[in-house]
Amino acid sequence: MDWIIPKLSEADILLFGTPIYGRNITHYMQRMVERTFPLSLPEMFAKDGQTSHPSRPRKIPSLVLAATCGFPDLNNFDQVRALYPTALPILLPASQMLFNDEGKEYLSEFIDAIKLAGQKMAEGDEIPESLKDKLIVKYSDEMKSTVIKTHNLYSASRLE
Repeated sequence: MDWIIPKLSEADILLFGTPIYGRNITHYMQRMVERTFPLSLPEMFAKDGQTSHPSRPRKIPSLVLAATCGFPDLNNFDQVRALYPTALPILLPASQMLFNDEGKEYLSEFIDAIKLAGQKMAEGDEIPESLKDKLIVKYSDEMKSTVIKTHNLYSASRLE
């Protein structure tokens, strides 16, 4: 993994992606986070009520965080969002929705928003708040119930 540190400091955009298990990032993602520690200087400073280390690279890349989980609730992403508070979040709860055509149709606006946000970032354009909102899937209570019912039926069928 040592080869990646110089590439991180040269990048314009960093895309971190992880599934969420037990409301946390995978150990692979944690290892990646730990490997980026050399990008910070050892000194500390306070800004806006937060203490951190200054960055070594002169250029700080834009950060995108793409995360998925099986549960339909957004609180499953609280830990990863706390780890990357400055990242553009792309969050897909109940990612199993992508396994069937109805789910893909339901998520089509989300999928289109990801494509558009990627284009805007590649072109160096600002992403408007209205587009950022579409990058986080928020299910209605009715859809959450459907996800739960579908999951439980699937799980029961695997036990037979």
